[in-house]
Amino acid sequence: MKAPFVIAISGTSGVGKSTLIHYLLKHVEQATGLGMDDYEETSTYPNSITTWIENGANPDDFATPHLAENLQRLRQGKSVTDPMTNEEYSARPIIILEEPFGRERDAMRQMIDYVVYLKIPYDLALARKIQRKVTDALSDHEFEQGMRHISTFINWYRQEGYLFYQTVNDRVEANCDLVVDATQPTEDIAAPLLEVIERHI
Repeated sequence: MKAPFVIAISGTSGVGKSTLIHYLLKHVEQATGLGMDDYEETSTYPNSITTWIENGANPDDFATPHLAENLQRLRQGKSVTDPMTNEEYSARPIIILEEPFGRERDAMRQMIDYVVYLKIPYDLALARKIQRKVTDALSDHEFEQGMRHISTFINWYRQEGYLFYQTVNDRVEANCDLVVDATQPTEDIAAPLLEVIERHI
């Protein structure tokens, strides 16, 4: 069996990675999706981004062993279970992976065939992120708690978040296969990726 073609979708938080992946899965019947955020409970991240950057910003310090294991299983033709929904996914010819680090992490590099970097101005990405958090706070009817969460996020972003995204994205962009302007509508962002997928199905 030929190994599936793995496309990693990368970019800063708020750029629209999840939205793009959902769009592609809707339009590509032979694709399976994996999201890094779904594996947060079984992952380990640095306690301080500032210290992480000062120590050389090693992407491998963000360890996602369960995600790597499931990606490997899919590449071997085996099924996997989504840790968030408990839904079972079978192997398909195309795997669309949410991987903010592109091919920069050792545990993932050899399993990724193609990296797409979604590029967007940082202020627009931040505005999208805040808008999403406000929407979540309103829908959960816990506005005060939501506002505190937003305040905490903005404070983190000002202190070290911006440097984190800049550090990671500079490396990903320099080592990706395709850069896409993520200020476009989702269908326009997806268009070149659908062409790539079509060539590999």
